[in-house]
Amino acid sequence: MYSSITLHIAIIMFLHQIEGLSNMLKTNLHKGISGDDADLLKRKNAFGSNTYPQKKGRSFWMFLWDACKDLTLIILEIAAAASLAFGIKSEVILSIG
Repeated sequence: MYSSITLHIAIIMFLHQIEGLSNMLKTNLHKGISGDDADLLKRKNAFGSNTYPQKKGRSFWMFLWDACKDLTLIILEIAAAASLAFGIKSEVILSIG
């Protein structure tokens, strides 16, 4: 296992890395960024906008088409059609006889 001195040294090195990163990003570890308009504009230009591009929505018909390609639904549709056909045939036979 690691000795306590090794762990302390690792923690100190890690904290110095965090402080270095904080200084590089010009932020405060306790307060965050300053938040004035000039600083925010400079950060936005340097790092880009903090948003995701909005995806184009899919139509109902695209969802329906994707659902029709599902193997389970195809099997269920075939079973429903067969059940309907046999049900109609048996009703016709019963009404004739």
